Amino acid sequence: MQARPWRRESEVEDLRRFDVGIYPLPHDEWVLGKSGLKALQYMALGIPPVVEGIGVNLDIVAHGENGLVASDRDEWVERIRSLVRDPALRERLGRQARRSVEDRYSVRATAPVYRRVLEAAGS
Repeated sequence: MQARPWRRESEVEDLRRFDVGIYPLPHDEWVLGKSGLKALQYMALGIPPVVEGIGVNLDIVAHGENGLVASDRDEWVERIRSLVRDPALRERLGRQARRSVEDRYSVRATAPVYRRVLEAAGS
């Protein structure tokens, strides 16, 4: 494992090196306003996420379908360990994670919503 400073120029390349994306968060009110972007970034690249079971993460990640949800230390260890030990599970969750982003968050999926909002605003 190697820590790297964030750099806009290499962010996607750096993320592509991940086998598992982890997104721990504290259980506090501030977290409830977060967007889940880190989980979505992992998922868009086909990286299976393990996310904290709080806030919007519970809307983005369906446990066992497109990633894993953990809420305490034991769950975090078990979830990460299962992905490290099972390449087929990583592959399946990563593939479904990518599909989820394409289906729910891509420009193709969201453009009709934006169009309706803009058309309604212009009326």
